[in-house]
Amino acid sequence: MAKQPSKKTATGFLKSGSLQLRNRQAFVDSLHDMADGDVVVSVEKAEVCRSSQQNSYYWSILERVADATGMTALDAHAWFKSRFLSRPMVFANKDTGQVEEQQVPVSTRSLPPSDFFDYTEEVRVFAAEFLNVSCETPNRWLRNNRDWNGLNNNKPMG
Repeated sequence: MAKQPSKKTATGFLKSGSLQLRNRQAFVDSLHDMADGDVVVSVEKAEVCRSSQQNSYYWSILERVADATGMTALDAHAWFKSRFLSRPMVFANKDTGQVEEQQVPVSTRSLPPSDFFDYTEEVRVFAAEFLNVSCETPNRWLRNNRDWNGLNNNKPMG
């Protein structure tokens, strides 16, 4: 017997205290997959994350860096995260007091859009100043990619 889903999620927005669901009918139709019984409904503020355009712009910079250095864009991504987004993490042995510390990069996925913009700008400036790799500013990139629709964006978000 197939296990019935136990959780359904919908997105939407609040306007003047009224909840508006996106794709409301599809969400309502999906409820038929659940067993009858009590449910809990909760509403929480949506997490803001970077746009697909921001992500594509960032990866366009990484691809230029990769072309100029011979590394992959994914390796450049890892390197830049270590360079600009690392924070110390510490393990301490309670018995001996011995401490081990390691710099660990934060996931770019966890950055709010404004912080991701700042990070991308640090990467772009580093590429220009240290590697002599010229990259378009975000506005110029967007103008040159007007037909961009995000549908073919297969770059990771983190």
